[in-house]
Amino acid sequence: MVALALLSIPPSVGGCTGACQGPGCEDSYPAARLSRLDPIGGAGSAAWPEEISLPSDATGTWIGSASEGDDQVEEGTDWSASFVGPDVLIGQPDAERVVRVSPITGEGSVEPIAQWQSVASDFGTTVFVHRREPVLDLWVGAPRAGDRLGPASDTAPSRGAFYVFRDVLDPPAAGAETIEAQEAPLLVLGASAADRIGTHITACSDLTGDGVAEILVGAPWFTTPTTASWPLDDEQDIPALAGAVFLLESERVATASGVVFPWELGRVWWGESSGDGLGQALACDTDLYLGAPFHDGTRGRVYRLSGDDLPDSGPIPAEAALFDGPEPDAWFGASLTVLDFGDARGLAVGSPGFGGGAGKAYAYEVDKGGDPRNIATFVQADAEQLDHLARSITAADIDGDGIDDLVVGSPDHRVAESGFDVGRVWVWPGADRASWGIDTNIFDAPHQVSGSHPFMRVGRNLAVGDPDGTGFDVLLVPTRAAAVQ
Repeated sequence: MVALALLSIPPSVGGCTGACQGPGCEDSYPAARLSRLDPIGGAGSAAWPEEISLPSDATGTWIGSASEGDDQVEEGTDWSASFVGPDVLIGQPDAERVVRVSPITGEGSVEPIAQWQSVASDFGTTVFVHRREPVLDLWVGAPRAGDRLGPASDTAPSRGAFYVFRDVLDPPAAGAETIEAQEAPLLVLGASAADRIGTHITACSDLTGDGVAEILVGAPWFTTPTTASWPLDDEQDIPALAGAVFLLESERVATASGVVFPWELGRVWWGESSGDGLGQALACDTDLYLGAPFHDGTRGRVYRLSGDDLPDSGPIPAEAALFDGPEPDAWFGASLTVLDFGDARGLAVGSPGFGGGAGKAYAYEVDKGGDPRNIATFVQADAEQLDHLARSITAADIDGDGIDDLVVGSPDHRVAESGFDVGRVWVWPGADRASWGIDTNIFDAPHQVSGSHPFMRVGRNLAVGDPDGTGFDVLLVPTRAAAVQ
């Protein structure tokens, strides 16, 4: 089982005395914490206070530890999270495992009620629950799985992968044994060197009419596969690091087993030019939105594919470009989310490279034809603060009013009194979007989540869900923590 303990004072390293605070002190924070943020108040009210400080204001936290004596981190720091029913799934890629814990309601030690373990590098980078009512499947991403899967003469080294575990709705009996990844009934395997498939995954609407959501998967460094099973014309070489996106059809996924390539489960589209990084960010409802933040140098581009008229597999059609980044070197499309405003659809796009690294977030309303109208941009008033605003961006209904709220994260945010890479999250209620404007100061957000020590990286990886069926979304916020003494 995983040893857990409460947070303690970080050790000193690099000649520091007491709590190490400088830019070389990241090794003092080699463990992780997962904080749960629940709304308070009723529907239509301000569900959170104006300012939340982690971890003290969280409803509950689940804290990782560092092992003693050998400087090896037991759980690591780059956690991902998701809900399965009221329980929480935590991906721990440094430890190459996923654990399931009971609902997080307080701070302290907890024992996992199940865990999935692998020798695949970065196993747990992504945890995703695919709903096939009444069945829930667990998808676990391992974007560097290829190095550890053994010989594979017709596939590339360092390829990524997804493991699919069927029907994980009901928790296992107490004391259940660890599930090894090789027991997964389905392995979706990349076939392009260092393609990073297993990093990004999201659910779409039902696009095929079977009542089950399709799955959208990104491989941002995809290039021409080396496997003989690649079904497309050999003359269609994919530019180096162009990236690709796979739309996996739910009917094929439900019946697939063994080891398959993603194009065997649906369609694939790849980037237009070398280094585009198509698939670095994904968003989907009835339409597909695909980010290529390094298109045209690093200006960035977002593509839209209509779910009613999807193209065949091949290069992403140039006419699918929804818009290019408004500024050069801005990484436009590095993060994406769709929003449900009730009476309209919305799209938010992160541009964390804007202004030499200050960052900017864009919000759009999307009409019935799929065309966007820019209704707001969010920036930092201090243009010298180069902390990549909008490196993460997501939608959540935190106030239970049925309208999505915009959640913008900046994990590299610096705070003078707290130190480097503390991170911050800003929440803008969707019901108030008429008051949003162009070049709005992000610090005017009605709700903000901040950290309390260096390298927490609040906002790096957010999970959203309504595990209790209350109509209010809950945020799961992974952060770095100090080594336990």
